[in-house]
Amino acid sequence: MTGMMPATSWLCLGLLAAILWLFQKAKRLFWAFSLLVWPGTFCHELSHDLTGLILNGRPVAFSVYPRREENRIRLGAVMMANLRWYNAFFIGMAPLALLLGAWLLFHWILGQGFPLGLTLVLLIFLVANLAYGSIPSGQDCRIAAGSPVGWGLLALGLMVGWSHVRAEPRTRRPSRTSVASLPSPRPQLRQGWAEAERLLARGRRRTKALLERLETRWTQRRREAIHD
Repeated sequence: MTGMMPATSWLCLGLLAAILWLFQKAKRLFWAFSLLVWPGTFCHELSHDLTGLILNGRPVAFSVYPRREENRIRLGAVMMANLRWYNAFFIGMAPLALLLGAWLLFHWILGQGFPLGLTLVLLIFLVANLAYGSIPSGQDCRIAAGSPVGWGLLALGLMVGWSHVRAEPRTRRPSRTSVASLPSPRPQLRQGWAEAERLLARGRRRTKALLERLETRWTQRRREAIHD
């Protein structure tokens, strides 16, 4: 985004937000919505199809013809004949790659410095379609969730993140000569926990007293009602 006026960047972001808002509002109109998001639908289904070809998913059908199905709109579909544990996750989550395409195109638009006009609007419209088409459908998520590869990658990412968090304080640990001069945080932590425990105990006592009071009043009112 270097070399761009901030006003132009805000203009492009505003156009992108307005077009995405238009997509959401157009859902009430079946054909209008289907036509507006057709470029994104095509890229969405094409990402499934290409990933299936690369990973031996054996795509057998490709459709971008919109249909109504009960209370939802089906914009397109790709049928695979060989969904397996090793390819289902990547085939299901393939549309997420469109986010990278949307970001690269948006970055390129900002770098070109297009003036406000039809060309800029059409390019931002394409960015919005790529971003909208990158969202996996419910069926895509179910297919991906059935593959152990996705869960393995998630576990690996959590392990790498946890090891990074644990290793970070060690890299920033001060030298041995300065450790003695630094105050230990443990006394403050113990004091904080002790204060928190006191507040919790006080809250429990007050809550118990309030409940006992309410129970006493409720019993008295029931007795008065019986006497009346």
